[in-house]
Amino acid sequence: MGNKLSKKNKATSAPAAAATTTTTAATTGTAPATAAPAGPPPVPSAKAGVLEKIIKKQGKYKIISSMGGSCECQKVQEKSTGKLYIVKLRKSKDQCINEMRANKLYTALGASIPETEIHTDPSTGCTLTTQEYIDGTTLKDLFESKNQHEITKATEAVGNHYLIDCLLSNWDVVGGRGGDNIIITADGKAYRIDNAGVFGIRAQGEPRPSWGKEQIVSELYVMRDPEGNKQAAAVFQHISDHEVAHQFIALKNLLSTGFLENEVFESEDHPDLRIVKSRIEWVEQFLQQSAPEVLLDPASLAGEESVIQAQSQKQFSPRTAEEKLSYLVDLGFNIEAAEVALLAADGNVQSAIDILYANTNERAEEPELLD
Repeated sequence: MGNKLSKKNKATSAPAAAATTTTTAATTGTAPATAAPAGPPPVPSAKAGVLEKIIKKQGKYKIISSMGGSCECQKVQEKSTGKLYIVKLRKSKDQCINEMRANKLYTALGASIPETEIHTDPSTGCTLTTQEYIDGTTLKDLFESKNQHEITKATEAVGNHYLIDCLLSNWDVVGGRGGDNIIITADGKAYRIDNAGVFGIRAQGEPRPSWGKEQIVSELYVMRDPEGNKQAAAVFQHISDHEVAHQFIALKNLLSTGFLENEVFESEDHPDLRIVKSRIEWVEQFLQQSAPEVLLDPASLAGEESVIQAQSQKQFSPRTAEEKLSYLVDLGFNIEAAEVALLAADGNVQSAIDILYANTNERAEEPELLD
């Protein structure tokens, strides 16, 4: 059976989306001079219609509608349960891993993320993501409604996690069509439904040349500037540096648990981890100049309910074999195949991930879009 990424949602039948990230109080420093290695080349671009063919061949889902876009997004219904999902064709397995890692961080900080699973289709080699369907209104449609009261509530909800968008270089968080990547539900939650364009890979799957080379977190400027990113600025331009500082304090509480190393990257020397840490250090220096009073008064967050307060009490120890297996399961891999891959990789998690993708035909059961 496939496994859910978000442990608190494992009891549900939807694929898991999920969770969290990182390390201690920031210190001074600048971004590294070199970018992370590009990694293996992506799966060759599939011709239009390949995702539809994969879904029909597997026979588990009925296609409801095509949502379009570069990932051939399909809205499907599980035949046995009637549940709705969104299936996407991704450019590479690295892009999928990036998205799942970003989802972990967002979820740990309280952001709303659809439960998501990743799979490699054995017959085509294509990498897919399947996520729960979120019923609601896109931010784009809300903007077009001209209902200013609802627009204000929605942009405030999205803005609560603006700092993470910046740190991860999630330029496309809002969506290129002015809000199509954000779903607002009836209870006011703002779901980020597409976080594939993070770290060193852009939303379309190509490498991000600036990742690891910039000496500043330029998104803190650009994503609030209508001249820099019109779509993002429509959502984020109301956010002050003081609000960013409050978000940074919450982030630091989470970082102090070692969450990035232990839960997101499963490593202390992953290239993207080093870059993210450097970006965090730069943000702290920036806020020491623009909002020093907030950083000097952590009690300013007192009284606010936050998943971070609970997370910050948790201490992490070196990874056992069981915990490494749980990490791979949380990323959506079959448990039996993950055990074999870890054994073959001599306990190295990243090598195990590579093995799982390179040997999809050796999985304990036929991979499906969802289990």
